[in-house]
Amino acid sequence: MTPLEVRTVIIQGLEKALGLSNDPRFARRITDPAADIRFDEVELDSLYATELSLTIEDETGYVCDLGDFLCYPSVDALAAFIAEQTGGEPGGKRDHPDAPAVSGDAKSP
Repeated sequence: MTPLEVRTVIIQGLEKALGLSNDPRFARRITDPAADIRFDEVELDSLYATELSLTIEDETGYVCDLGDFLCYPSVDALAAFIAEQTGGEPGGKRDHPDAPAVSGDAKSP
């Protein structure tokens, strides 16, 4: 997945967990790809971070550790990191160590 695709996944997860579109501080910024959002700005606590990490894993295949939110403290920084970790592959799941091998993949038995 590209960083922009991962960013979309993260924004959708934040919207689902926190309802950012109802908050005037973030309503425009969530739709503007040039506007970054820091996780501390949205008061992302451990419960919401866990929910968001599950959404990220479901959509990208990357297992997002809660420490990732500290190391990459904004939507764009985390999106770039996850895109890099997933190898930029469509769907992003091929390079994830726990993802099942796909037919024709070098990891197939």
